[in-house]
Amino acid sequence: MFTLVFRRDDRILGIAPLLLERRRRRGIPVRQIGLLLNGCAQQSGLIFPAQKRDVFRAFVRHLQDCADQWDLVDLNGIPELSGDLPEIEAAAEGSSISVVRRWQFETLSLEYRGRPEVFMKSRTAHFRKRLKAAEKHLHELGSVALRRYTSPEDLESGFSRLLDVERRSWKLEGGTAILNQPGWLEFYRDVIGIFGRKAGCQIRVIEIDGSPVASILVIVYDGVVYALRIFIDQSLSRASLGNLMMHFLMTDAWTPEIRAIDFDRRTPFISRWSNRSDVYHGVFLFHGGFYPRFLRRLQSLSSAARSLWKLGSRNGGREAEVAD
Repeated sequence: MFTLVFRRDDRILGIAPLLLERRRRRGIPVRQIGLLLNGCAQQSGLIFPAQKRDVFRAFVRHLQDCADQWDLVDLNGIPELSGDLPEIEAAAEGSSISVVRRWQFETLSLEYRGRPEVFMKSRTAHFRKRLKAAEKHLHELGSVALRRYTSPEDLESGFSRLLDVERRSWKLEGGTAILNQPGWLEFYRDVIGIFGRKAGCQIRVIEIDGSPVASILVIVYDGVVYALRIFIDQSLSRASLGNLMMHFLMTDAWTPEIRAIDFDRRTPFISRWSNRSDVYHGVFLFHGGFYPRFLRRLQSLSSAARSLWKLGSRNGGREAEVAD
């Protein structure tokens, strides 16, 4: 890991937290510079809040100066609203750095436009009816308790209960559980410790007869609630615990200072609880050396193959993704 800091006199204009690592893409070794992304955090970015044009030009010059140390820069997840993508493309014009747009994805959020009741009224009558029926069914299963853990002393207990639900969720077998991945447990303990000291971490748990059956971990920062992990007891898959937890979160997290709840990428489930989408772009940067030009050619062939598969899908065939 390394961090680029861009200054003008004593003023910091931008910060770029980055990773330089050796990895393989389609079996080919690559020295890659990338954003701080892992299985725990799927969104990152360049922190260039002011004088973007000058900062991006300095960023491109730095990449040219150290071109002997890298083959590929992977900026995976540049938010469209930031305006960073056209700035980096403009900064690279006339240089030895080429910018290639790879793909884009959407993330969803629930933007509060008044109290939580306003959002619920914007949902269909069928949606509200099903949620009310799920709440009634939940209480038929036993004594229900909704718990929120926010203080540093309580968060350790809350995290233990969150992991208890994870052990009974499909994610434990699906490979995306915290307990399955090397280093993830320590990562989340650090996140909880850092944000918990300033009341920026919250864990919510739904219990039936004292046993946790659903849990969610969020971070609160600058008026936004970031939903990180949600776990559901798979033995109660018919109890609509996901919807009940989302309702608990969106009603309980609201204060006049909270603007939105930020979710991850689009899924049918998350779509039901969102009213806004944001587009992110994945971008590759190459320099003019032989090996990067070979990698770029390989990437172009992959994109062409992907397009052909999509065309086949529209004509009745199955679509296949060419993974990195």
